[in-house]
Amino acid sequence: MNNIRQALTLVILMLLSPWASADIASWQGPSFTPDDAGMQPSNSTYEGFKIPTNSTISSSHFSVEPKWVPASDNGTVWSADSVNGFSKGVVNGTSYLTANGDLTLATNSTYGEMTDFETISPQFAHWSSEGDEFWYPVNLSAVSYGPENSTSGDFAAGTNGTLLPGSSGYIRSEFWPLPAVVRYFNLSFDRWNSLDSGDTAGVQYSIDNGTNWQILDNWTGNTTTWTQETYSLDLLVQNATNIGFRFYVSKLNTSAATEGLFIDSFNLSNQGDPQAAWFHGNKSGEYSANADGTLIVPVDISGLTAPLELIYQANWDMQGGNYDNLVVMISQDNGSSWTIMSPLPGVPAHGIGVGGTTYNQHSWNWREIIHPFPHWAAGSLNASNTLLKFRVTTDNTVNQGGAAIDDWEGIMIDDLTVFSGAGSQNATRIMLENFTDNSDHYLVNVSGYPNDWQYIDWEGFNGPWSSYDSFEEIQGLPAGWRIDHVRGSTSWERGVIDNSNGYGPNVTLWPSGSNGMGINLDGIYSNHVYTHLISPKYRIPDDATARLTFNHWICTETDWDGGSIFTSIDDGITWQHFGNNISGFYDRTSTVNPNSPFYQLGIFDGSTVANGCGTANPSHTFSRVSGDISHLAGNDVRVRFSFFTDTYVEEDGWYIDDAGIVIDRFQSNGTWTSPLIDSDFAGWARLTSLYEMPNETSVLVDVLDSDDNIIDNHSNLTLPFDLNIAAWEYEQLKFRVKMSTENETITPRVKILHHGITEYLNQDILTRLDPNLPNWVLDSSSTSSVSSEYYFSINLPKWRPYADVSVDCEGNVSAQISSVTNKIPVLASGTLPVGGQGTMMDENECGKILENSFSPAQATSIEIKIEPGEVFSWIKVEPLTLLPPESPSIDLGADGVIDWMWNGPFHYTNQIYRLEVDGIDTQISNPYG
Repeated sequence: MNNIRQALTLVILMLLSPWASADIASWQGPSFTPDDAGMQPSNSTYEGFKIPTNSTISSSHFSVEPKWVPASDNGTVWSADSVNGFSKGVVNGTSYLTANGDLTLATNSTYGEMTDFETISPQFAHWSSEGDEFWYPVNLSAVSYGPENSTSGDFAAGTNGTLLPGSSGYIRSEFWPLPAVVRYFNLSFDRWNSLDSGDTAGVQYSIDNGTNWQILDNWTGNTTTWTQETYSLDLLVQNATNIGFRFYVSKLNTSAATEGLFIDSFNLSNQGDPQAAWFHGNKSGEYSANADGTLIVPVDISGLTAPLELIYQANWDMQGGNYDNLVVMISQDNGSSWTIMSPLPGVPAHGIGVGGTTYNQHSWNWREIIHPFPHWAAGSLNASNTLLKFRVTTDNTVNQGGAAIDDWEGIMIDDLTVFSGAGSQNATRIMLENFTDNSDHYLVNVSGYPNDWQYIDWEGFNGPWSSYDSFEEIQGLPAGWRIDHVRGSTSWERGVIDNSNGYGPNVTLWPSGSNGMGINLDGIYSNHVYTHLISPKYRIPDDATARLTFNHWICTETDWDGGSIFTSIDDGITWQHFGNNISGFYDRTSTVNPNSPFYQLGIFDGSTVANGCGTANPSHTFSRVSGDISHLAGNDVRVRFSFFTDTYVEEDGWYIDDAGIVIDRFQSNGTWTSPLIDSDFAGWARLTSLYEMPNETSVLVDVLDSDDNIIDNHSNLTLPFDLNIAAWEYEQLKFRVKMSTENETITPRVKILHHGITEYLNQDILTRLDPNLPNWVLDSSSTSSVSSEYYFSINLPKWRPYADVSVDCEGNVSAQISSVTNKIPVLASGTLPVGGQGTMMDENECGKILENSFSPAQATSIEIKIEPGEVFSWIKVEPLTLLPPESPSIDLGADGVIDWMWNGPFHYTNQIYRLEVDGIDTQISNPYG
């Protein structure tokens, strides 16, 4: 039976034939009833006809059709977010007490790598190591192997003195951004090696953040003295943005033990442009009070295409705010009139945003500033004689940046460039002035006001640059840990707790042992701190369940300062914030300080401690923090504990102990059994699920009756599956989910279990349902020019009728709904058209609704559509089910006589009304078949 319209109301069409055959009284009441259709019985009375007095009704006829209404649910759902969660069932060797509420196998135990910071060894300050652990900072004056001495200081980067056969490993540098002007860009270092025949050592470089490594040089054999190596890099870094290096050693399994490779005096340098810049300020103290200094720079912008953008480099240490600022102006009439280009009150004002970070009183190096030119500048007849004015004004107080004078104070500029056709595909960047020649620049003074502008050769943006490491900066930390201190006078440090000055934890013992990590262990932290404590690499097995865990104590200025956590899966080259999606993990979200690198991210600051954080609160003790990190399973993960402070109000700091990764070990098998559920008027449908079943695990389902007996042919079923069960025979069912694993670190996960006709797909489920699934659907990088659209049909059992279909996903796929050939839904005649063709009724992206233009029906086709390049994590296709009127009846004239009625769901049935065999009516013993 094709069910066309669905609801709990009736659509009514009535005609009466009264006093003469030619006279008809039409129904004037509502078109459907009742007005507030719902799940409860209703009784409505209407005055629907107007008949003249003394007239007689000779005949009447009426037609009734159902008006369907949305069901209160689309079946029974068990999930972490549903009312009927997994807690409603019976667990036996399974658990729903997981970080995200998934149903998993129960844990037997845990294992992991924890650090109590009691044992230390020398660690590199700026290099990370990987592979076999034989790279160390080596004090050559204190060991009997390797070179006799270092070429600079006491230390060199080297191996442990005995490299065993088959061992391999490397140390990697940081990645340096390439200078804007690459000129005589060179790498030099000293090396000493002791290698067996067939062993190799060398230096590699990467210009794509470590994705690919290229050999710069390699060596074998032995050297008796240090050898200096020098390499020109100018041609290697064309079109690159950064560069990094690593030194490696690899020994054959058959080679003899050797002393390995030693590196010292590492130097990366670039000559760049001759060093020069314009500077308004003082090289060794406060800049002038009440200054009004103007620098004029002539430029030529003729022949360029609007819109134009002025781009220049600035480096500052000045008060900013509304007090001390640089303002940039333009004139194209030889200075008769000026137009302001920079936003007021100027630079740095209340902060300049660059690369996602806001810089206020300190730029902490050269920063790129952009101002748009006026729209008329490019087309001016005098564009070749454009003047740029750089005007600095200061007030009479606080003539410095930050809390104290530190070296030079003021602002300097360099490298004026212009973007021609900014924002277009043909945009080009053109150098206007690099300040290597200042012959046509001039100053304009205001009588009675200082002008601090000066042309300098001791600083400049594209001037000489170098990074030198003699490996003398050694950190005594547990193996693999490193402190990366960016700025400020108080960084992370290891040691004992000293709260004698009234700051820090109110105990002197760490949660374990005598040592831990903290920000200034014997006092308050300083202002303008940005510092990182970086963990060793933790290997999290594929599909494992793991948690980051640590003990900590923190007290900072609420919201303005604090600590936050980041993770990296590429050895610290890039970092991603951790824990924002974990409820209750952080104390708060940073909201008040846009200059903070944690702005709009979760932070720890001690603000949730009852009665306030700090030494004076005896209830403020170390607490254990744990957060699920399973989403990084299958990776080598580093964890970064980052701490930031602003300009004002310093407090106790952040203290950390017993930090590391914990990984669960799971029971080998377990079950979860749902509560009993009742069938409704539509009977039983389908059991679907959003679940993950990694290799070496399984998820199977038994369907049980009310006495826990397995229904015939419904044991050990793989999700999803149809329930081929008669509701009249089994009015209640329950489901037993059976989970198992052959690997104790891996568990299957059931996120959602659903009885109804809602379908769930992820990549694993789709792979199991379609053995011919194209590889590019799973890996968008494998898409080729011959890849075509992929369609997957959703085959739903007959259950409740539906009209529209909700499509949701994490990704960017689409879906479509079509009528079925020869089953196009019709209402009036109750018959199907001959040769009726199916047609697509709607197509939409996930997150939208597919609308059924034929209105409620079951004779529709639903397909998922994935185009080349589209990706998804999961897909949910949910027909929005509808319910019919239940046992409707009509009494015309309110005489107590029912003129029409229907027993049960109107216009929907799951019973056999009549059976005819070979033209002979046959008695039906069971209308349910």
